[in-house]
Amino acid sequence: MFRDDNTMQTSVELTKMYKVFENLIQDRDFQKNSFLNKKADALAVITLAKTCNMYEDESRPEEERNPLAASVCYANIANLQLKNARYEIAYSNYTKAIELGEQQLRQYLDDINVLTQ
Repeated sequence: MFRDDNTMQTSVELTKMYKVFENLIQDRDFQKNSFLNKKADALAVITLAKTCNMYEDESRPEEERNPLAASVCYANIANLQLKNARYEIAYSNYTKAIELGEQQLRQYLDDINVLTQ
């Protein structure tokens, strides 16, 4: 048996309509369940970003800069972005957190080497 053009067109239109309804249902679920969490997460990211900048600010005296604390801030930002399916940005912030953590670890190792010599 073959399908005529009208049947094929109807099938394509129904598939498109199904996807539209599926997206509307997902949007509604998001608004009901996650809207407040998203707002709180956005505010948390802003606060953490300001804290990162404070700990990394090169205009501040070196003793006031804290790469390890900045690393923790970047990791927390990445956690929130991962939770909200912002995977590429989360990856970027996890990478920054690791780089700063490694930088602090190298500094600690240098300090230990100086003390043990």
